[in-house]
Amino acid sequence: PSTEGRISLQILTAKDKVGAIESINSHAPGALISYCKYAGDNLRVWGRVVHLLHQDQEKLGLLENLLEEMVTRFPPDELLTILPREEQFKDTLIQSRRNQQADRLQQLIV
Repeated sequence: PSTEGRISLQILTAKDKVGAIESINSHAPGALISYCKYAGDNLRVWGRVVHLLHQDQEKLGLLENLLEEMVTRFPPDELLTILPREEQFKDTLIQSRRNQQADRLQQLIV
């Protein structure tokens, strides 16, 4: 198979989702967010991708997109367990808290 085919097979058959992230990051980093969505609410996967993207200055745009997705998917308490304790991630936590409060208000209204 082609390179893409080999990578796809490797990822789809990987028993360890976190291990597959390394391959995606090396060959197709733009697919990391899609892979996180595929992994569902697996915090280990999301946390590993945050860690990898945070280390690479050339992938900060991908990191911002990932954080935007995480804010809509995870409550602040879960984000605290996987985000680095750095100033750059405070806005993500603040937005997550705002989303959580808005969800609570919406539930009260309904």
